[in-house]
Amino acid sequence: MSVQIGGMEHQVTSGPLVSQKVKPSTDFDAHYKWPVVLPHPGGHTEPETEHEKELLDDLHFRLRFAKDSAKQSQNKLPMLREIEFLLQNGRFYSPRPLPKDLKPGKRHGCYSASQLHAANAAEVTYVEGYGLLSIVHPHAWCIDAEGQVIDRTWTGQKGRPIGQAYFGVPLDRTYVAELLLVRGFGDAFLMPAAFVG
Repeated sequence: MSVQIGGMEHQVTSGPLVSQKVKPSTDFDAHYKWPVVLPHPGGHTEPETEHEKELLDDLHFRLRFAKDSAKQSQNKLPMLREIEFLLQNGRFYSPRPLPKDLKPGKRHGCYSASQLHAANAAEVTYVEGYGLLSIVHPHAWCIDAEGQVIDRTWTGQKGRPIGQAYFGVPLDRTYVAELLLVRGFGDAFLMPAAFVG
């Protein structure tokens, strides 16, 4: 499988990444599909901190906005499906600094860094949803077998802050690999385009 990270093509194999020229698919419909959730023992379903409550309040605000928007236009229905899917399948994850044996990814590169990490490390799971860092952001990170956050962008290293709260959906490894292969680049999977139809 190949992915584009930081402007370079990478061939994802069972071993380390190998750079290679790869032409991504031009089939737009193949770039988006309904997410496949991976049942995972980590995380928790109820907010345990003030930051997690703040994050959940924001997600409920987004849900109300999406419901109102969908009433006005059927074109907004995928936005409603996206937030409903997240709230139905998501879990909270507790923040922690990036383990010292891992290098930080590029700032603002959470999707690429996390997808690449998950594609190359069988012991981690890719998670996508929202994180709180002063304000709520769409965000991606990985979790280890115990459900501990591995965030390559909000690292707590080199002057970077640590995320304050995380709420997301652990995604099936095959689903992530398949979309990376079709797209040829790392980007968000949980977006309204995935919930059309």
